[in-house]
Amino acid sequence: MMKWFAGALAAGLLASGAAHAACTATTYPYPLANGSTADAGQVTADLDCAPIHGLANWSGNVGIGTTTPLAPLQVNGVANPPTTTSSTQNGMMYVGGQGGNGLFVGVLSGSPYSSWLQSEFQNPSAGFWYPLSLNPLGGNVGIGTTSPANILDVEGSTTGNGIKVGNAGGNYGTIFDDGNFHIKNSANAFWIDTGDNSSSVNINSTSAGFVLLATGGGKVGVGQASPSYLLHVGSSL
Repeated sequence: MMKWFAGALAAGLLASGAAHAACTATTYPYPLANGSTADAGQVTADLDCAPIHGLANWSGNVGIGTTTPLAPLQVNGVANPPTTTSSTQNGMMYVGGQGGNGLFVGVLSGSPYSSWLQSEFQNPSAGFWYPLSLNPLGGNVGIGTTSPANILDVEGSTTGNGIKVGNAGGNYGTIFDDGNFHIKNSANAFWIDTGDNSSSVNINSTSAGFVLLATGGGKVGVGQASPSYLLHVGSSL
C-alpha cells in the first residue's frame, strides 16, 4: 500500500515478473491540504499488483507540511537549532542508513536564519557525531561561487570576506584577500608556530627573491615582543 500526499499520480508503475505488467493507478488532480490529525488530508492508493520496482511520475509540486509547495519537493517544519540532549533531532529531513547513522537537515528560526546539516547517529543524546563528506569521489567545492576552480574555492562578495577559524573560547583568525593576502587573528597579530621545538620555519627557501618585513613603517623584533626600533634584537640572543 502506498500513500500519496499531493499532485497527480500517473499510471505506469511496473510490477515484477516476465511481462512487467503495469499496475492500475488512480489520478488525484488536486492538491490535498494537511488536516489536524496524523492521516487527515491523505489519500491512499491501493495498488493491487506484484511488488513495485518502477517509477511514480508526478506533475506539479509535492508539499509536506505546506499546501503551496514552491519546488518539486518542499518540506516545512518547526525551525530549531540541532540538539545534543534530546533523543530526537530537530531536523526537518533525515536521510539514514540501517545502522542508525544519517544526515539531518534543518533551519534556524532567528537571526542569522542559518540552514544546518548534521551527520550523526539518529539519537543525538548518544553523542555520536560522524564525518560529512563533500564530493568524496572528486570535483571542486565552492563557497560564494558556482564555478569553483580549486578543491576548495572561497570567494567573498565584499573586500575582507574570507575564512574564519576559531575555537569555543572566542579566539579566531581570518584569511582573506583584498588585493593583498592577509592572515591575522582577532588581536590583529600574526603567528607562525611549528608547535615543536625541534622543527623550523622556512620563509622563501629558494635561491632568489626577497623577504620583506614591515614595509608599511612598522618595527621588527627578533626575540623581542615589543620592538622599539626598526630592528630590535632581544638581549637574550
